[in-house]
Amino acid sequence: MTDTNTYPNHTHGSVPVWAQQPAPHGQMPAVAPPPANPGHDGQVPTAPAVAATTPGAPHAGPMQPTHAAPQAPYQYPQTQTKPDNGKIVAAYICAVISILLLPIILGPVAIYLAHSAEGDGHPGGKTAKGVAIVCMILGFALGALVYLGSQ
Repeated sequence: MTDTNTYPNHTHGSVPVWAQQPAPHGQMPAVAPPPANPGHDGQVPTAPAVAATTPGAPHAGPMQPTHAAPQAPYQYPQTQTKPDNGKIVAAYICAVISILLLPIILGPVAIYLAHSAEGDGHPGGKTAKGVAIVCMILGFALGALVYLGSQ
């Protein structure tokens, strides 16, 4: 029975792999030659296709993956959230108030809020922008009529 940390013909005697000294930089570690195989016309097989026994040393055979490919992190399902109605409500309030009071200030504020809600993806943003523009124009017209009627 052999020790699980030793590899026949791939170590220096029976020294475990973990106890071997690494080979100098750029050199392959010393490996015992493989035994002759008389079953194949007396030819000695080539070097085995296993990695060098010294950790960190270059290997002689084809490189085999030592671990599984990394998996993508878990993606949480995306949920659709309803757009916030706060900007739309504020735009309508400013638009209606601009008919009677300060259309030069509240009209552009209502237009900005409606445009911002439309940019956020709210489906009623375009309608709110139209209402804000109409209310602002009505506020200017009503203010002009009040001004001209008082003279």
